[in-house]
Amino acid sequence: MKKETHARSTAVVIRVHPENRDLLKLNAGLHGMSVSDYARQTCLNLRLRRTPEEKRRLRELASVQGWGDRCLWIPFSEFQQE
Repeated sequence: MKKETHARSTAVVIRVHPENRDLLKLNAGLHGMSVSDYARQTCLNLRLRRTPEEKRRLRELASVQGWGDRCLWIPFSEFQQE
């Protein structure tokens, strides 16, 4: 079954200071995303891609603890605070 896609047809323009624009570009680049995708996902509170550094640290942690492929990743956002 083919996944149905919807074209994005509405533009949203935001105004930011040049420093904030540079920060948006930097953060988007760290996540391997365009500024548009980064802004969309953060504004809609969607899960961002892990940065290469985060991936490397997770692999390192798994290998140090001897978990290897058995390492289970649970996003912090799924934990309930009591």
